[in-house]
Amino acid sequence: MPRGKRTPIDYDAEIEKIEVKITKYTQLLSDLKKQRQELQSKKRDTALQKICSFMVDNNMTPEQIIDRLQPPSAAVAASTDSVQAIV
Repeated sequence: MPRGKRTPIDYDAEIEKIEVKITKYTQLLSDLKKQRQELQSKKRDTALQKICSFMVDNNMTPEQIIDRLQPPSAAVAASTDSVQAIV
């Protein structure tokens, strides 16, 4: 005994539904990428403000900060090795 009649699939309508979903999610993805970029910019700005505050509080120049962050050069390392050898 047949259970029911199958309705024919309207392929054009189904394709159109999928196209609408693609457009919707493409726009959503674009909006999310913009939000991410804005948050990354705000995070960077906050970090830079902290660095500037630290510099002002400690009367430091950008060059002094850079010098503190750079690893010691080979010449400085060699001079400390010779001092340790003497001791």
